[in-house]
Amino acid sequence: MQALGFEDIPLTHRVISEGVWLLTGTKKDGSLSADLRLAMHSNSTVVLYMGLMKAEEIARTYRDMGKGDTPAAVVQHLSLPHRKLVVGPVAQLPELVATHGITYPALIVIGEVVALGHPVVKE
Repeated sequence: MQALGFEDIPLTHRVISEGVWLLTGTKKDGSLSADLRLAMHSNSTVVLYMGLMKAEEIARTYRDMGKGDTPAAVVQHLSLPHRKLVVGPVAQLPELVATHGITYPALIVIGEVVALGHPVVKE
């Protein structure tokens, strides 16, 4: 499945990702979806919609679970010619978003599939 083919990020891969979790990053009450922790225990790619406001909490959750080095990508305006892509370890998600001026709308993709198309540099 090449749903994010614009940026060469497959959502699944036979060797490293068996599925996809599509989650809201910010629920109606403003909290982060509790399903994120469930998704982190799976061998699947995590795609977060509406997650930019929760970038710090997402990064902290991955760090707390010992998964801060997991590759992450943020794609702003995915289907438009002026789209932007930033890639790095999920632990650095807030810095990546701030440094590169990523704003809404954007998707956050977390998982080893990100590194298939993009080198993930740990700063």
